[in-house]
This record gives sequence, C-alpha cells and structure tokens, in this order.
Amino acid sequence: MNDITLTKTIDQQLNDKSINLRHYDVGQQKTTCPECSQQRKNSRDLCLSININEEGARWRCHHCLWEGNVWKASLKRPPTIRKATPKKPAIIPNTKSVRGTWAEKFFNERGIATESVDKFGVGMVSHFVNNKRQDCVAFVYKNQDGVPVNIKFRTPDKHYAQLPDCERVPYLIDCLNTEEDSILICEGEMDALTWKLITENVISIPDGASDRKMEWLATFEFNKYKRIYLALDNDDAGIQCREELARRIGRERCFTIAYPEGCKDANEVLCKHDRTALQQTFDTAEPYPIKSLYTANGFMEEGLQLYRGGLRRGLSTGIETLDEIFLVRPAEVTICSGVPNCGKSEFIDAIAVNMADKHDYKWAICSFENPVSEHLNKLAEKKVGKPTRDGSTPKMDEEELLDAYDWLAQHFFFIRSEDESPTIDWCLEASISSVLRYGVNAIILDPYNEFDHQRPSGMTETEYVSQMMSKIKRFAQTYGVHVFFVAHPAKMRRSADGEFPLVEPYDIAGSANFANKADVILIVERDFTQGSKDVRIHTKKMRFKQSGSLGSVDLEYNPINGRYSKAFGYPTI
Repeated sequence: MNDITLTKTIDQQLNDKSINLRHYDVGQQKTTCPECSQQRKNSRDLCLSININEEGARWRCHHCLWEGNVWKASLKRPPTIRKATPKKPAIIPNTKSVRGTWAEKFFNERGIATESVDKFGVGMVSHFVNNKRQDCVAFVYKNQDGVPVNIKFRTPDKHYAQLPDCERVPYLIDCLNTEEDSILICEGEMDALTWKLITENVISIPDGASDRKMEWLATFEFNKYKRIYLALDNDDAGIQCREELARRIGRERCFTIAYPEGCKDANEVLCKHDRTALQQTFDTAEPYPIKSLYTANGFMEEGLQLYRGGLRRGLSTGIETLDEIFLVRPAEVTICSGVPNCGKSEFIDAIAVNMADKHDYKWAICSFENPVSEHLNKLAEKKVGKPTRDGSTPKMDEEELLDAYDWLAQHFFFIRSEDESPTIDWCLEASISSVLRYGVNAIILDPYNEFDHQRPSGMTETEYVSQMMSKIKRFAQTYGVHVFFVAHPAKMRRSADGEFPLVEPYDIAGSANFANKADVILIVERDFTQGSKDVRIHTKKMRFKQSGSLGSVDLEYNPINGRYSKAFGYPTI
C-alpha cells in the first residue's frame, strides 16, 4: 500500500472501495454491497454490515462474504481485505429425470409422486460419492433469486455429499409464496417434499440439525411471517435445533409440530400412517409457551427429559475453582457487585472470554466502562494471555492481535448508544436483535448507574428497580440468555484500619429488589494491599441449586493478561 492511502481519512478510504454510508460516526450501519448488490435481484438489500470505531472500520457482506477493514491514517497500518471464496459452485452439473431409475421407486415408496419430484427440480446425476462414481439423486439448491448455488447428492445406500465451497441456503427457498404469512421449517430434503403435500411455504435447513452456527439465518428475513412452524426430527439433535431456532427467530411466532409415537419425521408419518395423519400434526401444532396459559401437556416432554437426564446443570466458567460454587445457566440473571475498583468488570469479562473459548458462547456487551477499542484489547489479552502494551512482559505481536480480533469478531458484539439515550428498554431492544441475528447466548450490562433511568413521576426508585428487573428477567427467560448485570453498592465507609466491609446483597445501591429478583448474586472482594493479586468471589444468592451453591473461593488475578486462576494456598471457604 502506498503512502497516499495512509494519509486518507476513513470516509475517503471507504469511498475508494465504493462503500457509501449516511454518516461516518462511530457505530454500526448497514448498506448495499459494491461487490454483489448490483448483480442481485434484490439490489437494495442492505447486506453489508460495517462497524466504525475509534481506530478504523471493519465490514462484512452477509451475502457474498466480502470482508475487510481500514485504519485511521495516524495508525500507519495497512488494511486487510479478505476476498472470501464466492459461496457459489463454478459448475452446476446437468441432471436427468428420475423416471425409470431406482430413485423413482425410492420416492414413490415414500409417498412422493414422480410429478412432485420433477416439479421441484430433483434429478439424477453421476457423481463421485463414497470413493466411487455412481448414479445419485441430486437435490438442487437455489437462492431466493432462483439461481442454483449448490447440489446435495444421495446414493442408493444413503451416502451423502455436496459441492464444495457452496452457498448455504435453505432447500426450496426459491419456491416460497411471498404473499403467505406463515412458513414451515423442517430437516432434510425428503421432509421438505413431504410437507409440500400439506402446506405451500416450506424450507429445509441447509446443513442438518447439528449446524449450531446457523449462518443462513442472517440472510433470511423472518419478520414478515406471523406463524413459523418448526417440524424438526424427533431426536435429540432435532429437539436441540428446534429450541435454538425458536430462540433465534423469536418464540412468540413459533409453533412446534409433534409426531405420532414411533415416527421420527414427517416422511415416516406419511409412510406409516397417511396424508391425513400428517395433516393432523400440522393442524394441532402447539405454540411455544411464553405469554399465555397452557395445560400441563405442553411441558410433559420437558419434564420427562429432566427426569431421565437429571437436572440441567450450568456451564463451566472456565475457572476451575469458581465452578465449585457457580455455573452459568441460560435464562438467569446474575447481579455482580463489589466496592469501587475491585475488578467487577474484569471478572465478568474473564468469564465471557473463557465461555466463548470453551462453549462457543456469543456475547453482547453494553458497557460504559471503556471505549470499545480499549475493551477489545482487554478481551484480546485474556484470549492470548499476553499484554497489548509495552512493559516488563513482552506484548503480543501484531499477528497474534489480528488473530484475536478475528476470534473476538465471531463471539463478541457491542451495544453502543450513539443516537439514543442508553435506557434499559433501548438496551434490551438491541439485545433482542443480537440474539435473533447472531445467536447471542449472554448479555453484559455494565454498570447500572450509567444507564439513563427515566423514572416516571410519582414512581419510587424501589418500584422502578422492581419493574426494570422484571423486564430483564422476562427477556432472559424468553430468549434463553444469561444476563450479567453489574451494580455498585451504596456508599460504604471504611473501617478504622482502612478496609471496606464485605458488600452484602442488600447493600447494592438503588433498591433491595436487586437482591430480591436476581437469580444469582456474585460479590467481588479484592485485597487492596500493594502488590497483592488475591481476589475472593462470594456467591451470596443462588436461586437454583443446578447453578451452584452459597460460598466463597479465592482466586489469583494476573494484571498482565487479565486472567483469573486458582489461588494456591487459599482454600475454598
């Protein structure tokens, strides 16, 4: 890169790449992609996401996967542009009709007429599968514009393959009726063809129930559908996939389909029973229990799972000693408190990085403690285990930092208030978006006193906090996320020897309802003696025993990389 580019401003560098924005302030925006939008049917789709921070700008297209970044001239750092391999096959092989082949008999025996097979473009093709070339059923995947982008192959002995480096789109997404306000999501091409006998708008997830990332969700608009039927396989993987889809799409619009005893999927219902039985499963689909009153029938399956598998324990924090008294579970709210400068935010960040690394957890952070660039580097230090600043310990090199940035971009999302007052309601709306679009598993709100609390006239602070905590708990339960909420204690006086007393749940400033309505209360206690690295974590409330127990553990804090570890020589209390 030449010196001229290094002197250009962020907006000039972006304009050079034909990325045009409404403004160039710090924050996130969406716009059209100069790489692919003009070639698409929906040329106005805002598929390019761009994030501008204090150091530069980073972008990624959710359609063609073009990504890159630019930096402020003062940093004198060359940009990185990653032109991803287009997610489209170079060649779509020509297929022939299934008529007169083994595949025609296969489909007919499973209740799928040859006319339906032909209608939806299913054909035969010779392809190399399972170490040999053979005649395969070819399911042609097309995008929403009707352009073929992938083929999945099935052999007579149930081996599968697909074209490499292809775009992942739901099967039959090109056949949707845009006038309909409902859609059914199933698992597998056979089920999709089966459900087409019952309802018009059907899609099948592209990579099966084991695909936990579900990147295809970011490119598909579900908001226009009032009813979304989830017809996943009746096995562990299908049940987990159904729950994740409901969480990401929004449970309030989802209906779950239950199959008769002995049937794993829709095609088995059709083969073992008949079309009427399949229609019955559709007509009796149950809504997810969110707002209304339901009979016990809707919870029997979940109750049996608890009975057979025991109570669902929380996930490890990545800090071995801490796991003895605290585990992280979905749909719970944890209040973290402690005296000023005890390291509350550092502690929660350490848990976040550990869980992102250990469990592939995704986090949305609404924090007012640091600029995003500073916060990003602190998280990078915890990930790499090295500092980002010069000091007695050698700092990580630039390649290590860039690798950490790439990893953080997949697991951390920042909620920033640029044009809005940072109210709790505003933050929860942004948090809902992070869950639906990116599959976020946990939220950090840090701290309570930095939010704009627009308490109505005549409402006491106690009433306000009660209402606010109810909203946060309802959000956590509805979307299956864990919320970490940092709250400072009321002003505390030091003792005669200069020590702060241990913070108790009802010391938290604002209201006793922090303690009353939280599921978990963590208190961070730091030894302020010069040179000490000792930190003690207390669990002062634990609503559910599967989340942990009341107690205390001693940890050692590493100020160089921000990590926490077991404090040797300090027993668990």
